[in-house]
Amino acid sequence: LNHKLGNYFMKDGIIIRTMLNNRLINKLRYSCKGRRRYCQGNQQVHVKLETTKGDLHLKLFADQAPETVANFVSHVRAGTYNNTIFHKVIPKFMIQGGGYNKQMNQIYIADPKKKSLNNEWKNGLKHHYGSVAMARVGGYPHSATTQFFINLSNNMFLNNAQPDDAGFAVFGEVVEGMDLVESISKMDTVSVEEHTEVPKEPVIIENARVVE
Repeated sequence: LNHKLGNYFMKDGIIIRTMLNNRLINKLRYSCKGRRRYCQGNQQVHVKLETTKGDLHLKLFADQAPETVANFVSHVRAGTYNNTIFHKVIPKFMIQGGGYNKQMNQIYIADPKKKSLNNEWKNGLKHHYGSVAMARVGGYPHSATTQFFINLSNNMFLNNAQPDDAGFAVFGEVVEGMDLVESISKMDTVSVEEHTEVPKEPVIIENARVVE
């Protein structure tokens, strides 16, 4: 484990990190009145992923998935996703990123047996086309750290409990750039050691940033 994630809360419209009590996560669910940069009817945060093939604009739902959004935004602000790749792409299913650099070195290693992030899979958000969800290790429902995937179909089966009695937490959606996601999914792929469906030409997230 590279560093302890801790807990998070919202202050003046910005997600910040704290090591305090879990109850502070409820501060993400405050009124959006007067905070239109971050809210449009409910608590939303916007992130842009600038890649070597174009940009993706993500809308994240902190009301429904406060801990997941806080975790993702913390990594965005820390630069965790910079110079990472989309390392697994399957047409009409999903593309996955946030875990490896172009040398296929894992950027964030954690013991899946230890709870890394609460799995908010029962938040009401669904695995529809263009939704963004956290990837995790099968058999360990709370093992998500940095890896995420973008759905390329209405993958409704992912809304249901898997053999480990949990699903995959959706926390956002792509609002601009699904044409890019589609093109990435159709790239030629290779196998790299134990990894399959790796794009032959790396698609690199050069910069990830919160859109203020």
